[in-house]
Amino acid sequence: MKWINKNWLYAFLPLALVITGVIFMLPSSCKKDAITLKIPNVTTGPVNNITESSASCGGDVTYDGETSVTERGVCWSTSETPTTADDKTINGQGTGSFTGSISGLTPNTLYHVCAYAVNGVGIAYGSIWFIHTGSGTVKDIDSNLYHTVTIGTQEWTCENLKTTRLNNGAAMVKLHVLSDWQNCTQPGYGGYEGNDALYNTYGPLYNGYAAGSGKLCPNGWHIPDTNEWNTLEVFLGGSIVAGGKLKEAGTQHWIAPNKGATNESGFSALPGGFLYSTGGGCFAPGFQEIYTNGLWWSQTQGTSGFYNFCLGADTSRIYRGWGGGITDGLSVRCIRD
Repeated sequence: MKWINKNWLYAFLPLALVITGVIFMLPSSCKKDAITLKIPNVTTGPVNNITESSASCGGDVTYDGETSVTERGVCWSTSETPTTADDKTINGQGTGSFTGSISGLTPNTLYHVCAYAVNGVGIAYGSIWFIHTGSGTVKDIDSNLYHTVTIGTQEWTCENLKTTRLNNGAAMVKLHVLSDWQNCTQPGYGGYEGNDALYNTYGPLYNGYAAGSGKLCPNGWHIPDTNEWNTLEVFLGGSIVAGGKLKEAGTQHWIAPNKGATNESGFSALPGGFLYSTGGGCFAPGFQEIYTNGLWWSQTQGTSGFYNFCLGADTSRIYRGWGGGITDGLSVRCIRD
């Protein structure tokens, strides 16, 4: 019988057990957890730069669904639920933000638009936004071009007025600091706090002399009166919701939360602030609430000043009232005669 050294066997046995354990453990430790594939997550960005035939809209793919996003973009339709079977843009692949250029739209038409993302599982859609395309264009005496939109029976400019002259060619006084506004006794205009960058984006503010001249808007157009502002409000569903339908969507120009803003009317209201030259109530004299509020003149005047029309970032309501003094500064929108 062959002799075996038991001491050697006892020394080798623990090592053999360890090696055996490792071998049996390998399949378990190398096994990967199963991955559940899903459709992506995508959000729709605000709609901007609306004209009679085009607009811009984007989105953000925040999750790929654990598999590659092979296509993303925006789709649109006159129906309430656009899909990729309708008109669409293709704006790359993968996660992240993107912007699409929408074209070929019909003037004065309500469209619905949303972002989409495609992976191997399916198609995901973001929330649906509105586009109300414009009706055409009009130029002021300085050759500034404005897109226009028909809302109900009215045609409005889609941007704040920017002219530096009355429509008869007469120049207006350019106003800079508060004292300029307080001392001016003729038609005048100026950027918020004299800032040209804000002027270019939001349009200038005009004093009551300009607003009351009857010659501020392009020929064939005028500053709306109280009845015309009221007609707009009623057509859009009343004061509680109409403000949201008038405001440009998103927070590119409005401060958050820009509550209820859909811009489904195409009016594209911006928060140009205002100049309160005399102060009163909770306001000191000076420039007030850029990014937060927009105030527009009417041509209706009463004992307390001109009637004005106000939209705010914290509400979808429309506020209307008196208080536009002759030396105050407000924005201007024009309506066709």
